[in-house]
Amino acid sequence: MENKGIDRLSGGDFEKITAEALAIESDCGSIDWARYGVKMSFQQGKYRPIHSMPDFEGVIAPGGRQFVFDCKVSSGPSLKMDKVKSHQMSFMLGREARGAICFLFVHFNARELKTKSEPPETYAIPVATTLDLWYAWARGEFDSISRSAAEEHGIAVPWVKAEGKRKYRPNMLEAINGCRDVLDGRSGYVL
Repeated sequence: MENKGIDRLSGGDFEKITAEALAIESDCGSIDWARYGVKMSFQQGKYRPIHSMPDFEGVIAPGGRQFVFDCKVSSGPSLKMDKVKSHQMSFMLGREARGAICFLFVHFNARELKTKSEPPETYAIPVATTLDLWYAWARGEFDSISRSAAEEHGIAVPWVKAEGKRKYRPNMLEAINGCRDVLDGRSGYVL
């Protein structure tokens, strides 16, 4: 992937760019989307945060099927699963079991190593009760997702410039539709 200014993104930068990409698709009528907001409760005279939801949700046209995903960024060799809250995974697994398209949206920053370099890469990794990856995670068999595991289990998401725009953003339709195809068994990916 050519350098498109995405070599070193923070989690906040990735979420902002993802929101911009979703807004462009929304303007085209392809999707309707929203951010899950921070929830608070008022207890004993104080506001207290409630467990956070995944980052984004929406519906995709045609058909109005819901999608839910959480954004994560890794600057290391893998995404540590402790960055993904268990209640967020439970929420996505529950929604997927009811037909929603759910995924982790993971951006790996570029890395310069002694013997090689790794370019920035972005993957949509479907989250489903039917996928072996998540059975293994639930059994505690791994605590991180490497780039190669993301490549094996996810959809590589290209960064593109929308018509009339100057900035590269992830192709959200490719991410959502690719995950839908995996979850619906149309991708050649083995469930």
